[in-house]
Amino acid sequence: MVPEARRDFRGSFSGYERDRLFYNTNEPSDRFVQSAYVFGLDADHDGRAAAPVDIDGDGDLDLVLVTLQGLRLFENTAPPQHFARVRLTASRSEAHAVGATVEVTADGVVRRDFVKITEGFQTQVPFDLHFGLGNVTTIEALEVRWPSGAVEQWSDLPVDRLLLVREGTAEVAAEALARWPDGTRPSVIGAPTPTLEAQRLDGDVAPIAGARRPAVINFWAPWCAPCNVELPQLVTLAERYGDEVDFVGMSVELADLDSVRASIERFAIPYAQFLADETVMERFFGDSAQAALPSTYVFDQTGRLRRLFRGALTEADLDALLLSFRDEGVFEADLELVARTSFRGGAYARAIDYYRRLIDADPRRVQPLYQIGLASLRLGHVDEAREALEQVVARSPTNVLAQFNLGMARFRSGDVGAALRDFQAASGLAGSDSVVLRQLGNAAVEAGQFWLASEALDRAVAASPTSAPAWIDRARADRARGHGAVVRPHTDVGEILFRNGRVAGVRIGGGERIAADTLVLAAGTWTTRLAETIGLHIPMQPGKGYHLNLVAPDPCPRSACVLGEVYVAATPMGGGLRLAGTMEFSGLNHRLHRRRLEMLVAGARKYLAGIDEARPISTWCGLRPCTADGLPVVGWARDIPGVLVATGHARMGFTLGPVTGKLISECIVDGEPSIDLDPLRVERFVRAGGDVRRRRHLGVVPSAP
Repeated sequence: MVPEARRDFRGSFSGYERDRLFYNTNEPSDRFVQSAYVFGLDADHDGRAAAPVDIDGDGDLDLVLVTLQGLRLFENTAPPQHFARVRLTASRSEAHAVGATVEVTADGVVRRDFVKITEGFQTQVPFDLHFGLGNVTTIEALEVRWPSGAVEQWSDLPVDRLLLVREGTAEVAAEALARWPDGTRPSVIGAPTPTLEAQRLDGDVAPIAGARRPAVINFWAPWCAPCNVELPQLVTLAERYGDEVDFVGMSVELADLDSVRASIERFAIPYAQFLADETVMERFFGDSAQAALPSTYVFDQTGRLRRLFRGALTEADLDALLLSFRDEGVFEADLELVARTSFRGGAYARAIDYYRRLIDADPRRVQPLYQIGLASLRLGHVDEAREALEQVVARSPTNVLAQFNLGMARFRSGDVGAALRDFQAASGLAGSDSVVLRQLGNAAVEAGQFWLASEALDRAVAASPTSAPAWIDRARADRARGHGAVVRPHTDVGEILFRNGRVAGVRIGGGERIAADTLVLAAGTWTTRLAETIGLHIPMQPGKGYHLNLVAPDPCPRSACVLGEVYVAATPMGGGLRLAGTMEFSGLNHRLHRRRLEMLVAGARKYLAGIDEARPISTWCGLRPCTADGLPVVGWARDIPGVLVATGHARMGFTLGPVTGKLISECIVDGEPSIDLDPLRVERFVRAGGDVRRRRHLGVVPSAP
């Protein structure tokens, strides 16, 4: 701690000790890395209590710290994983069951904890026990050793629930966690990036910082007193690191530029200065565009945000962080993640740079070269795209999509004859593989080559007539060709945009904006996540249905039949027999459990001959969007102008899809549907005491498979 910071420190002598966080790298060596500072947990405070607590009710554990400087909350923003939350009620001893031991067995692994009151100095913890389960979807066994000495066991329990266990009771009740109201969510920053283009103080427009180097971006103003204390330290560090780190000043003072220039001269600031206009503020601070000054964003050499300092920083703080970057090096996995994220967000030039770095690390890799060709094609750099894709085709001659996109590059450069030969070659390479044909067909739709899309998707259907995705892709292509639609398959929605209280479009993956005055939320079971980002509460669970395609037994049914007693549907399709059924509520995933597939066969065996001799061809599952009350959600979101919802059809998606499409089109074209949709309105799910209101986006919602 530097002398200036020591004078301001409040606490005991022991408070000077460093805070520690040991991070499990999941490497074979079982090595834990001390990472508190990197994650922003090693602060200048004298700690008194630290407790893992689910502060927002989302199912993962956040961190609460109490120090002599006050209360601090750290939200866990890691990708969601499955969990079990256990609450005990004892009947033969103290009700909270303090001292009881709980064992949870899932996927063959036993996890053990006990009920306690405190855990560490001045730290009281919840009585509920939390067990992280990772990707496991079923709890095989739950055992409780009660303070009374009794031992009880339960089996086959759901995950992602609060399990209410009462001593001496045969059943375990399972409840959803109570989440905090939407309006109490802490605000989040936007999508900061060091490569964002902004206006320099001299009027030119340029990227804020370069690539391949760490970047320190400091938001300040001449009239900000803490900024004036901080600036000399930033100047010292900028001179120390030179070309190794990009230091950038971002002035929030836009009117009095003379005062900005005077401060630059006063402190002899050597690094570039930009103006923090509305676009910059939104990307770094979110829609509220309100910044705490000073604020300093630190990015590593891969472009990842590693630390945000709100308030004045010290030279020692920033120097330690920048020094740590020297020891880290650059890992191919990091480069690939940043490259892929940049590509999906529409930052194609940045993606190309990172893919080139991957090739530098391993020149044998073909996929980065293909992505360079694809990104160049998106940027309109036809010659660069053609050069890269020619190399990919030469090195990987069976790559169907590389052959197709090489054809697109040649087509756009005017070499139509060569382009047609490439398209024909891609079609031939696809053969009768339904999955590859679908990929080719969807790529052709996106490129506007509908003749090739129709041919490829017709063949995909012929190759796999029982594949619902193949039929759907073909129908989409036909509709797009007939109505001039633009199809963007496998596209992530980063944010729903508004202007003056009305929907104005979407941002794809945090990058490209697509303007629209009407938005239809029809993402199936994924609609819940998407709707939550704008304040719509649609309680749905994915109801997983299983499908097993068999070689046609002898004899084979001539028409579809529903075996009601065993809940199995048998449908002859494409020379085979499809068995379908079950309704499994196990979260948003496509994992198949063999026991349920065996249930389909066992049920059909009671009614159909030859089932045991019929060889399985394929298995898959679909996620039915099931609402809390069983009715679909269709119609306008009345409190959010321009937004329509069409989801929640559960088992009746194919049956009700056409009429829902008709009703939605009537809402858009005529303003009102031909029937009363009031029973299906989304507002029937508004939480008690809550209001439907717009929320800022909290992350990317992935496209449905």
